[in-house]
Amino acid sequence: MSRLVLSDISVQIGEQMLLRSISHAFEPGQLIGLVGPNGAGKSTLIKVLCQLVRPSSGTITLNGNPLSLISKKELSKDISYLPQGHDVYGALSADTVVSLGRLPHLKPLSQILDTDRIAINRAFDQAQVDHLRHRGFDTLSGGEKARVMLARALASEAPILLADEPATGLDPYHQLHVMELLAQRARSGNT
Repeated sequence: MSRLVLSDISVQIGEQMLLRSISHAFEPGQLIGLVGPNGAGKSTLIKVLCQLVRPSSGTITLNGNPLSLISKKELSKDISYLPQGHDVYGALSADTVVSLGRLPHLKPLSQILDTDRIAINRAFDQAQVDHLRHRGFDTLSGGEKARVMLARALASEAPILLADEPATGLDPYHQLHVMELLAQRARSGNT
């Protein structure tokens, strides 16, 4: 299980202070919700944790190791990121999109192995999108795209899943399903 610790993180872009002195330890087994108004810095904080935005000050460690010293590929084995919005360019099938979640586990130019296919199938089942597997991603509704992207994040099997507004655009049934799925992951020791 992975432990992610922020110590005095600030993010400033130009004159704008987006985050100021944020400290928190994300422990295995926790389900944490960031709540605040639009523009409060929730997405920025998630992007900092994924190394997509560099903090202006402070440190982040993963299992005691500075995040800045961990390669993107290795970091992707521990942290999966589900961004807001669900744009995938090109005419990819839902199966291909979900399979991209396994990239951190593959060697260059290697084929998907049986263990990868098991993880992909499990992710399809968990996100309840197996019936969309052979559809083109660009033909899916907004809610279907959101659930396929969740499946992609789940397919990585990373112990930490950072999801930015994972229930946005979903019907009420799937909103509840996604939140229960995230709670189940936390109960099993993931963050």
